[in-house]
Amino acid sequence: AMNLPVSSVGNHEFDEGWQELVRMQKGGCHRTDGCQDGDGFGGARFQYLSANVLQHRAPRPAPLLPATTIRTIAGVKIGFIGETTKGTPQLVTSSGVRGLTFLDEASTANAYASRLQRQGVNAIVLLIHEGGRQSTENGFLDPNGCENFSGPIDGIARKLSPSIKVIISGHTHRFYNCKIEGHLVTSAASLG
Repeated sequence: AMNLPVSSVGNHEFDEGWQELVRMQKGGCHRTDGCQDGDGFGGARFQYLSANVLQHRAPRPAPLLPATTIRTIAGVKIGFIGETTKGTPQLVTSSGVRGLTFLDEASTANAYASRLQRQGVNAIVLLIHEGGRQSTENGFLDPNGCENFSGPIDGIARKLSPSIKVIISGHTHRFYNCKIEGHLVTSAASLG
């Protein structure tokens, strides 16, 4: 309904295993529930991205899902990199991520940002399922009050290439709108 074109993969997308995540992207019947309505699932109408989630397959590991996508909006080529928290294996059952490796977020994003620049992208956005939190002042959370900001996204942002201008984050279910080392870092609270 929101016409979402692209999204990063979060840790909960692995709750039923990476095979179910791939099915949700591409479509088909659930491996244990089948197609209860008789017609199967057509797949997500948006593209999941997972640059830092590698699947071990021959001849070498490769991203489980596409790492990046490019969209042209109002004549501007925008590159999107999708990532999830590298801590996902500690957050879901081991069977859900068996055969996968979760890479460092910052170094992976920087490598893909270089590739996107070589493809003539004008702006780069990192969609990442990792977050932070702003401190409260007098019990009030200021979405722009990021002087005392903390959490994993802060450290990640400080290691990113200056070519990554925007970071749309999540995972902590906190709302914020910060500038960290020249990157706009933002997150909605929960439920979109």
